[in-house]
Amino acid sequence: MRRSGDATELRAVIWLWEQGYEVFNNVAADGPIDLVAIDANGVAIKVDVKKALEHTKKTPRWQAGKISIGRPQITERQKSLDVKILLETSEGFFWADDITGKSIWPKAM
Repeated sequence: MRRSGDATELRAVIWLWEQGYEVFNNVAADGPIDLVAIDANGVAIKVDVKKALEHTKKTPRWQAGKISIGRPQITERQKSLDVKILLETSEGFFWADDITGKSIWPKAM
């Protein structure tokens, strides 16, 4: 359902504002980038926002603090554009700072 994704993106915008970013959204319903976040130094970060599916069973997963998170999908196009994945979990937002999907760090970039 798209409304769930829209709500996640709106919460991501607020979180990015709180981290000091200026935020611009993609007006298209789809595409490789959801948001563009610009830091205080003018550096632009292309962002794809994902709602993390949290696991309770022993399945392949990432660890973010106390949360086990399913690996988000990233396309070849997103890799070529250097898109950063921002995950929403029950404990807040986390950058998936390794594009290969091996680690998540609970901090802003």
